[in-house]
Amino acid sequence: MKLSKAKLGIWIGLGVAILITLGISLYLILSEGNISDNNFKTILLEVDKALITTTFVGVIANIISENMLTVARNNKKLKEYGIENITAERLSRHDVKLMFGTKAAGYPYELKFMFISGNRFTDDRFSEIAEAIKHGCHLKMLIANPSEDEHYLDSTEKLSGQKTPYREQIAFTRGKLMELNKLAKENNWSGKVTLKYFKNEYRYNIRISAYDNGKGSSLIRCWTNYTPISQSPNSLSLCVFGSFDEEKSFQEGVNNEHSIITETSNSFDKIWDLYPEEDLG
Repeated sequence: MKLSKAKLGIWIGLGVAILITLGISLYLILSEGNISDNNFKTILLEVDKALITTTFVGVIANIISENMLTVARNNKKLKEYGIENITAERLSRHDVKLMFGTKAAGYPYELKFMFISGNRFTDDRFSEIAEAIKHGCHLKMLIANPSEDEHYLDSTEKLSGQKTPYREQIAFTRGKLMELNKLAKENNWSGKVTLKYFKNEYRYNIRISAYDNGKGSSLIRCWTNYTPISQSPNSLSLCVFGSFDEEKSFQEGVNNEHSIITETSNSFDKIWDLYPEEDLG
């Protein structure tokens, strides 16, 4: 790692201070009892103490400032990518409102979810999903193909040590989506539910909500969970949240090709277009 001239100067200065401190300390130790002038000895001792304190504080401050600069640079880069928050926690109440909308703030016109099974999430957020569909949202759900001919689930299940077989989880999710689809039809909701199965394209679970910002463009919010293949998202995962406002980005001249949020959404769409819709009744 190359140091800037300013940083190099600081470290050289600290190095000189350390050498002077060591020199005075060594002199005081070796000359113990031989210095006749007590005032001179006192002055040297105080200078030594001051240098030790200053050097210690200087080294710590320099390390801290370097770390703060590194964090600042990382934060700037993350913001350029559209990332706003990284957490090890599950969705907060605020996240739930951002994802599914509210009566006051409005509802998303599209929800795009990609899981291996999605059973826990679909069950936990059934009412919020239903409310969004009721208000015109199109739910697009991508989950793994449960066919016995597809061996992706077999190998993934062995690695992750699932207590409930993935095919049972997927059957549960499908049942929940059929229930949502039935509610939408019986109550003439303006939204709809679509299910598709992917083969082996899964990398991490994706949850995307897209809102109409009222200016002919979209506000896209994305929550992505990064989970070790040997673990489940509920036991060990890292959630990355970010958003992309098309109108704001256009005004500011931001290139959405550098946005992880839009590229994640585009990646979902490419997988989505590969497969047919499943019959939900």
